[in-house]
Amino acid sequence: MEKPDFKIKTDRGSSNFGNHLNQEDNHRIIFSAPFGTGKTTFLKDYFERHKSEYQVFHLFPINYSVASNEDIFELIKYDILFNFLSLGIEFEKVTIPKSISFSFFLQNNPENIIMPFVRQIPLIGKQVAEIAKEIIQLYKKFELEHNGNQSDQEKTIIKFLEEINQSKGSVKEEDFYTQLICELSSQIKAKNNDKKTILIIDDLDRIDPDHIFRILNVFSAHFDHDSNENKFDFDKIILVCDIHNIRKIYSNRYGQDVDFSGYIDKFYSKETFHFDLLPELEDKLSEVFLTVILTTTNERDRLYSLKDHIDIRFILYLIYAFHKSGYLPIRKLFKIFSKQITIKERRRGPRINGRDVSVYDLRFLIVYQSLKSIISDFEEFKLRLNDMKENIENNPYSDYKADYLHVLVPILSYPDHLWKLEINKELNGFIEIEDFRIEWSIIPKEKDRHSGTSISFETSYKVFKNGNELAPETANLFILSKKAIEIVERYNLNWIA
Repeated sequence: MEKPDFKIKTDRGSSNFGNHLNQEDNHRIIFSAPFGTGKTTFLKDYFERHKSEYQVFHLFPINYSVASNEDIFELIKYDILFNFLSLGIEFEKVTIPKSISFSFFLQNNPENIIMPFVRQIPLIGKQVAEIAKEIIQLYKKFELEHNGNQSDQEKTIIKFLEEINQSKGSVKEEDFYTQLICELSSQIKAKNNDKKTILIIDDLDRIDPDHIFRILNVFSAHFDHDSNENKFDFDKIILVCDIHNIRKIYSNRYGQDVDFSGYIDKFYSKETFHFDLLPELEDKLSEVFLTVILTTTNERDRLYSLKDHIDIRFILYLIYAFHKSGYLPIRKLFKIFSKQITIKERRRGPRINGRDVSVYDLRFLIVYQSLKSIISDFEEFKLRLNDMKENIENNPYSDYKADYLHVLVPILSYPDHLWKLEINKELNGFIEIEDFRIEWSIIPKEKDRHSGTSISFETSYKVFKNGNELAPETANLFILSKKAIEIVERYNLNWIA
């Protein structure tokens, strides 16, 4: 069976982000979504499609080898410079501010300029050999540009430059590398009039809190000094994170009563952009069943062909809800879609009055085994069911909740009947879970299938909470599903695998 090429279309997401990105005076952006929702992939794809419009410097500080007491902002500067060098910038055309002062300092202290940069290259995951030629070119250019330009003020200037070079850690740092980055950025803009420069700092909420606030505070100091220009003269700066995580980290560091909004709002020009691919996901989610085959004694179905059946919609309801809650991010969904799964009967099912109970008539087993097969950490999935909240208005599969309860009743009622049922004879009972009471009835019925006569179940139920009858849609399907899974596993009811 050929593996499907699963890819979520991002047209709507791209349009929303493009509109936000191109708003007038929108120079600083916080791009927020939970971990694993495809933020990085989306941004890479978006800017690859728009590479004629933007020169992007996409940094991942989480990959830096940096101790908590080291200055991560220095590595960010080196990483930006490495990206410039990789672009093949012509340094002959770069005019460095304070160039005379710099040449004096370089002649006397070349290691103070070149060697810190070289030493940091392995820490950002790069190889010195990749840019050795450019480093030598950079050194020679500055050495020759003002060769012989000596003056009586040399000692004063060198002393001043040494003080600047030694002031790393200041939030208002403007050292040589910062000036160089600004000049290189200006060169790109001059060469490509319509091309904007963008700095993306990704996974901001996944690095050490000390480093998070070092980065934010340096940017903040620059914004306070010049609210109209970005650090390093980039046209736009995009900080990628889950803003809710940043809020939690901020509260843990500074206390619950400290105003987070007042702190963070200077880091975006308009508003936080909340990235969400749920509408696109809804269009593609049923494709999870393209590679799932269910084989019974006399039948073989690709579950995708049954995608409109109530058990498949029940599975989609759970998957969508888990994704919406952040427990099943896009990254994990891609793993699900890549699996090729065959589900088979491994033993004969129960019999009632000499008739077989088909798995197609006990449909929660299809729900159970499909979820168990496609979700890698099924034990965590079961634990998470306790934490899930109902989001009826947000789940496109929630319109069928009343039908999902019919799928659950034959399993939830099992401890009361143990398959000791009679055809056409009604059995009644109830189950209490947390504040809910489900009163059920079940009647086994003969059903003709093309493989023979089997047993189906006619079910009905009422939902109560604190003695009051409620609409079926109010029942917590996650708690009921967890109970049904426990019954299946406790009584070894599942005969497919």
